[in-house]
Amino acid sequence: MTELSSIFLTIVASLNIGVVFFVYWRRPRDATSTAFALLAIFLCFWSLAILLFSLATNSITSLYLMKLSYVAALLLSVSFYYFAISFPGNKRPSKPHSIAMYVITSLLTLLILIPGFLTREVAFHPWGKEVILNSVHYSIFLFVFVYFFVGGHIVLWW
Repeated sequence: MTELSSIFLTIVASLNIGVVFFVYWRRPRDATSTAFALLAIFLCFWSLAILLFSLATNSITSLYLMKLSYVAALLLSVSFYYFAISFPGNKRPSKPHSIAMYVITSLLTLLILIPGFLTREVAFHPWGKEVILNSVHYSIFLFVFVYFFVGGHIVLWW
């Protein structure tokens, strides 16, 4: 990864931490502030995981950092969905809805962290790293990610 990309990811992570402090601590009990703060935290987490993956020189470390980036991306999509529900009416999702989001996210997160699930290996090439994915597992991840991400857009649009 280029030095410019590393700098950009560091800036994104830093700015999002600043956003969390600015938004959340002004109105900590506000559902929309909480949802937006979660969105910013997970964007920071994703940026750092990608940055560390790009800097890693060991295949095992690279593999687990890539797994963490997928977990962060999942959490990012779920937090966007949560934000879409809470904005602009400052309401929280219903209890069954919250439980379903939590269960789906938790199960997929646990699956991603299992060795061999989703990311099989990281191959090093002269041009960089290549993440070898399991296509069936990736389809499961992609379905859940797109469901929450597109669902959030539909809720905001509606």
